[in-house]
Amino acid sequence: MSVIVAEFPINARETFRAEICSRNGLQIVSIARYKVGGDGTSRRAGPTLEFAAHRLDGIAMLISDTQRLLGGGVSEDANNAERASA
Repeated sequence: MSVIVAEFPINARETFRAEICSRNGLQIVSIARYKVGGDGTSRRAGPTLEFAAHRLDGIAMLISDTQRLLGGGVSEDANNAERASA
């Protein structure tokens, strides 16, 4: 069983999705790109980043450091997606 934590729209047909699932008794965080088909169903498309949930703080710092190095802030699309999921 998996739980969808959040989705972030990339464009009209694709999203990034974060899920938590359990595998062999271990919680796994999965971040993947999903494509939405014409019938409205979603399917994974492309590579997936998966790691044990206890590593989440380290992955979050890695992403934060990368964003800071690139001089990036949160885009307007990200702000809208965050508000929509709240």
